[in-house]
Amino acid sequence: MKVLVAGDITRGEQWETYLRSRLSVSEVIVASEFRGETVDAVILLDQSHDQLEILLEIVKKVLPVFLVSSLHTDRNMLQKVYHASEEAGVPVQFSHWSSYSSMSRWIRKHLNSAPRFIEIQKHDRNRSVPDRDDFRRIWRDELAVITSWQKSTVQQITAHPIQLTKQRIGIHCTIRFDNGAVGVLNYHSVSPADSHQRTFQNRDTLIHCDILSQKSTRYTPIENSTVLNSDHRTFDPHDSAENSVDSFIRSIKSDKPGAFSIADALQAARVADRVEELLKRV
Repeated sequence: MKVLVAGDITRGEQWETYLRSRLSVSEVIVASEFRGETVDAVILLDQSHDQLEILLEIVKKVLPVFLVSSLHTDRNMLQKVYHASEEAGVPVQFSHWSSYSSMSRWIRKHLNSAPRFIEIQKHDRNRSVPDRDDFRRIWRDELAVITSWQKSTVQQITAHPIQLTKQRIGIHCTIRFDNGAVGVLNYHSVSPADSHQRTFQNRDTLIHCDILSQKSTRYTPIENSTVLNSDHRTFDPHDSAENSVDSFIRSIKSDKPGAFSIADALQAARVADRVEELLKRV
């Protein structure tokens, strides 16, 4: 497999090291931009405003693409990319890092089915009103954790802003899905201490995750006992980039979506836009 890494050269060289250690990758080209090279796949490192247009152009050339950038909010462009990828029959992957963490991979392995309940609690140590764009980026990124786990249709959303006068400093959101699953997000951008926790639960498993310490505990029942089994794990947070490369390569070889595909990005944008609309009404 011949892979082009297009974008910042210094960053591209780091991605080249990840790719060269993969047996299925025979050649890696690092370039400042995509110029129609004859390759089998593209990793696009792009933070420009027209990155989705560039992505769409590559997809139309029937090339698998992994876009490494912040999470996207342009639902109309994501819809175009989705339809183009479906027509071309190529996978498109996005860099939602929570989806590629070793912790997330472990959770997916030990939850035998999609979680019935997801709760995210995030507090940022801060004494001033956050930058508006940063605030929006953070809560949308956390919301995408919930939507990426649930492939069911969203049934109902409730959302309430946490405000001081007219300054938005937090958000409380609940999402109910058609399959009965529930996702809850509580984000506070002003707090005396940092904390970031996620909880996943299905019929026979409860997993509690501390994101800052990268520690997880899995609880499972013991037959005929009120005591629970507990399994404690600690993860390396620096594995996400390499894991994302593995996900991208697997999606190409298997012709199946990666850990955070164009469908996941589009669903996350749709739900986040609905949350935005609800927040404006309060």
